[in-house]
Amino acid sequence: MRLTEIVIPASEAEADNCWQAGAWASQVIQMAIDEAGYELDELPEDAVRFDDLWDYLARWANSGHALVSENTDENSGSWHRAAQLFDRLEFAGHGALLRDFAAFAVANRDRVNDLYADGEEATARELFEPFDDRLSAQSPSFDDLRFMLRDWLLRQPWVRVDDGDEPASAARMQRSIPRHPLAEQRLAARKRQRLAEHHGEAAVLKRRLLALLDRKSPR
Repeated sequence: MRLTEIVIPASEAEADNCWQAGAWASQVIQMAIDEAGYELDELPEDAVRFDDLWDYLARWANSGHALVSENTDENSGSWHRAAQLFDRLEFAGHGALLRDFAAFAVANRDRVNDLYADGEEATARELFEPFDDRLSAQSPSFDDLRFMLRDWLLRQPWVRVDDGDEPASAARMQRSIPRHPLAEQRLAARKRQRLAEHHGEAAVLKRRLLALLDRKSPR
């Protein structure tokens, strides 16, 4: 079963704030995966790319590439997909920047993690400032890019604008997403996987802290 349509309320699609339509579509994608049980390859391919790109831009607007770089292992695939959409939209400079950032984040993952562990957050954030400067200097500008992405989104064949009078809400969004028949099994399996991953992450953190304490202890 595939999700073939993303329904956006007219109030969100026509809002003066261009973030609203994109944020709604992005939340539909996340809800389809997290609550309705879909896999990425069961969603419209360009919808997934849009969600990746929208998330990248939202995180950058919130706190720069230092925030974007969090969870490097988990997010590297999404950065690649976002860069693909930049290319499709003929924003080659943006795509090249995102690929350079992704390569830097992956190559310097351990260095950045060690800086945070040592309490040197400012130094870690400074490593990513050149990417912030590059994005700020790109054309089209960030503000223009948001409007262009919103307009592109609303032209896609997998988007339907709903003129209904019901207020935009999480309940309305949820009803617009057919539940996948394998949702229960998939969500239970993902929960087990997350628990196992958290256990592994906790073990790694414990080892890092012990190593840090060992380095700082008097000899």
